[in-house]
Parts: sequence; C-alpha cells; structure tokens
Amino acid sequence: MPNFMRRRIAPLATLLLLLGTGTAARGDEVVLSTHGAEMTPQHNILTVSRAGRRRYRLAAPLIEIAYRREGARADDEPDLIVTDYAGGAHCCWTEHVIGLGAVVTEDKIAIRDSELELDRSAMPPRLRFHDFAFAYWKAAFADSPAPLVVLAWDRRARHYLPDIAAMHQPAPDQPAQSAAAAEMRAKLAASPADRPDPALWERMLDLIYAGNAAAARQFFDQAWPPERRGKPEFLAEFTRQLRSGDLWRRYDLGRRLGADGVF
Repeated sequence: MPNFMRRRIAPLATLLLLLGTGTAARGDEVVLSTHGAEMTPQHNILTVSRAGRRRYRLAAPLIEIAYRREGARADDEPDLIVTDYAGGAHCCWTEHVIGLGAVVTEDKIAIRDSELELDRSAMPPRLRFHDFAFAYWKAAFADSPAPLVVLAWDRRARHYLPDIAAMHQPAPDQPAQSAAAAEMRAKLAASPADRPDPALWERMLDLIYAGNAAAARQFFDQAWPPERRGKPEFLAEFTRQLRSGDLWRRYDLGRRLGADGVF
C-alpha cells in the first residue's frame, strides 16, 4: 500500500487551498475532494478555479498534493505537483506538474511503481523516484532492480529534466570493482542457466544511472563466468530492455548518462 494512501483525507472531506497569482482577486482556488467508495475512478477529484470558473480537473482513485508553490511565481515555475494513484497490485503513480499562469500547463510524468520523494533543498523541489523499466525482467517483482532518477526544474526549458549531477556517483575503484565482480561471478556460477541472479543487472543499472556506464560494462565482463553460456545474448537483451524504458527514452538518458555506445 502506498504511503500516501495511509495519509489520505477522510471520506467526504474537502481540502481547499488558495494560490495567489499576483493579486488576491486573481488567486486560484484549489479543491481536493473525496467522493464515494475508496479506489473508484473518481474517489478523489482535484479542481482549480479562478473567479468561479473551472480551469483544471483531475479525477483518480487517490490523489495527493505533494507540493504547492508559496510566494511569488517566477519563470513559469510549477504551482502544484500532484500525485495520482491508479490502483492495482503494483501500479501506477503519475506526477502532474501544473502551472497556473494565464494558461494552465501540465506535464505528466509516469513513475509506475515508484513513490515520489521531494528534495526540498532546491525550489521548486527536485523529484526523486525509481525507474521500474526492469520490473519482472527475468526476475520476480520483489527482486527487480529499480535505479534512482532525479529530476530538477530547468528554468530555461521551463520543465523538469534529469539532474545528472545529483544522480552522479564516483566510479568504483578497481579493487572494489574486482571484489564485487568476483562475488557476482560465484553467484552466477551457482544460478540456473536460464535464471541469472538479478543482482548482476542491479549493480549494472546502479552504475549506469550514476553516470558510470563504462564501469557497468566492465563489471559485467568481469562477473560473467567464462564457462557460462549466453553472455552475448544476455547483453543484447539487457541493452534492448534498457533502451526501451519510457523514462530512458523520454529524457534521453543514454546520451545524458554517457551510456550510448557502451550499451
């Protein structure tokens, strides 16, 4: 159960917010209300109105206002960041980045099984979540790795883009890399031929998303046991899965993370 489901507002409750846009007379009224049975398609409804006229509406089984702007608005920065949860065993969360200028703008970011974490050390806050593009790939969901993605508000582009500096981690030193590869090689030697240990691509993904694609490829080459068949086939499948990810393609992560040409 997602955390914000445990923080949901009580049945039939209404949350009302006022967001100023320069003068009180031109403020936006934001209303989050609850209707009917839980987890029905319109259990939560978010509306934004100005001077009695509705400007925006969102309905979902569960909605949370994760962030609301305070103070003067600048550079078309978002006024609201809203999470909607569609329901289901694992899925799905969508972030709605909403701007309430003269024209309402909305950027939808599908983060699938990941919950959102806000990094308020920057304003507007950075968005931190995990990429579940490898969910169920050669492993059960509980064993499926999901590397961290960080987005930051780009004032020039006027929307959220990957914050590669915030995602970057130093490359592992060679002794640590060799030790991790040796441990992984032993795990792979003991795993079934058709079920490699998902810890292999968990480390590869963590390295790639931290800006260390070359180290990820080196780890793979060192960790794969020489006697184990299927190395080229596995690498080709892994690369296809990586490149097919929605977030990977949307944010051009292969280029931004320096992984193009390595995978």
